[in-house]
Amino acid sequence: MHLIVCQCPSGACVLPSELRGRILCGEYSAWEQSYSEFMKAHRWLLKARRAGNLSPSGHADLARMQAYADYCRDREFPRPTGVLEQLEVRAFWETRG
Repeated sequence: MHLIVCQCPSGACVLPSELRGRILCGEYSAWEQSYSEFMKAHRWLLKARRAGNLSPSGHADLARMQAYADYCRDREFPRPTGVLEQLEVRAFWETRG
């Protein structure tokens, strides 16, 4: 993870490079400070989308919130990069040699 210092109306803040261009710096700071409030808003938007009641601005909000939710998931539970490839090599290639 690389951090980027951004200038936003509320001052300078730090934004992970994975989120650059996907969410606003101020949103990242607010969501990091209150993850439970973020989750409530995210769930509300998901329910509104499922019900077909989401406005165009709601879709944009949901896209930014989903980018942050995915970032948090990947930060807490990193994907095992390379593990599947190693297993495939062992299972299919080493046994044939």
